[in-house]
Amino acid sequence: MSEPADIVVLGSLNADLVQRVDRVPWPGETLQGKDLETFAGGKGATQAGAAGRMGAKTAMAILDPAPSRTLGGDLLRNVDLLTPNETEALTLLRRDDSIETLAQAEVAAKQLLSLCIGTVVLKLGHKVACWPGRDSVTQSRDSESRLSTTKAGAQNSVPSRGEVERFLCETP
Repeated sequence: MSEPADIVVLGSLNADLVQRVDRVPWPGETLQGKDLETFAGGKGATQAGAAGRMGAKTAMAILDPAPSRTLGGDLLRNVDLLTPNETEALTLLRRDDSIETLAQAEVAAKQLLSLCIGTVVLKLGHKVACWPGRDSVTQSRDSESRLSTTKAGAQNSVPSRGEVERFLCETP
């Protein structure tokens, strides 16, 4: 694994398919599209990309291995954060026993780490994770949002730190 991240984003990764049309369709109307483009997308991936463009070291390769199934080592070696529940962890480890105690959970987590996974968060049914609230909106975030509407694609439209700074200097 590489050096530690400043920010770890938990969220989706996907591909945005964007196709242009000549006008906005009426409700229920189908229009002929043209110029199909594919962009990196997903709310989590876009957030990680935005933080990276602002200079933060980010991590995004997060895997929740549901539904429970075996996965190849090539995939698992590229995971920064793995979040299985007990059943999924045992399936990944090809074990047929159970995880009843925290000590057994720690053994399973260490076995998963030995597969070259960066971090393991083993979800135990009786434990709950709490996340902090969002920061207040700042002028920089507003500028990022405004600039993001000037380009196609979710991640491609996220401005760099330099673009935001130039925008802030040029905007009255």
